[in-house]
Amino acid sequence: MNNNRLTSFSKAFAEANRGNPCIGVYRLPFVLSASDSEAPQPSSGTPSAQSEMSVTEPNNTPGHTRTHAYPLNTQGDNQLKQVDAIVTFKVKIKQMLDGETRRNIVDYKLKVSRVDCNLRPCDHEYYNSDMFPSMLQRAYDKAISGRRWQYLDNLPVGVTIERGAFFSTVSVVVLV
Repeated sequence: MNNNRLTSFSKAFAEANRGNPCIGVYRLPFVLSASDSEAPQPSSGTPSAQSEMSVTEPNNTPGHTRTHAYPLNTQGDNQLKQVDAIVTFKVKIKQMLDGETRRNIVDYKLKVSRVDCNLRPCDHEYYNSDMFPSMLQRAYDKAISGRRWQYLDNLPVGVTIERGAFFSTVSVVVLV
């Protein structure tokens, strides 16, 4: 009996509100849409640095909306220049048994900091920022291919080792 009452109520509600799609539906106060087809194209044939974003806001009148066009920066005018930096640290060269032969390995430093980098504050825009250590760590991990150690006879590009009596100096070129 309850199902019949609910079904008849749902049918009556749908019939009464057939022309108004807003009732029973949560609607956002505005809708963002960016389209390349709406973007103005320059006459010279070069790609546009500005695209157009249209924001549709509901008007107080049902069924009417206002549309505003705001410029979007789609090409990076303010791109960060990338600088080659060298991360250096000292490690002891270890030996690992590989089958029946002993091979020399280098253990990479797990966490690098500003102290390990050869850059100065004037060399990079974000050097004094809180983001720089994570940027440096990400570039370092990419340069060593995410490895914790590596055979000396199979070093990646950009990694050099200067052998010393006890400690060896490892230099890793990173793009920060």
